[in-house]
Amino acid sequence: MNEENGGDNKLPPSILQWINSFLNGRTQQVKHASSVSRFKPINMGIVQGSGLGPTLYIVMASDLKPLSEINILFKYANDTTLLVPENTDIDISVAFQHFRCWAEDNHMIINLVKTKEIVFCRPSARSSLPSCLTGIERVCHETLG
Repeated sequence: MNEENGGDNKLPPSILQWINSFLNGRTQQVKHASSVSRFKPINMGIVQGSGLGPTLYIVMASDLKPLSEINILFKYANDTTLLVPENTDIDISVAFQHFRCWAEDNHMIINLVKTKEIVFCRPSARSSLPSCLTGIERVCHETLG
């Protein structure tokens, strides 16, 4: 909705009920060769490859914003990427803690095993690399140019 509607960004109840019915009471079964498992309830996440999954993530993450106006946030499907320039007014550890708090407040889990940090630097830059984020793997650093 827009400002003319009072700035209310809430989804209509009928849409929320439809999404709720999609997410609740789901089960899955695994088949390998000729063996088939029993049906098990799915209590977290969205089925990989579902048409609704990326849309639900976009709706769910619509209020996730970077703390700094010069940091750039990309959201696609169920992934989020934060770009933080060298000269920023918010330290990357503070920015990442903001994301962790947002995820917790929204009952979401950040998969720290899949979360990676990469630092890009200019070839002329001889300064040391910034500290790694606690609990996050730095995959490498790249020199541009």
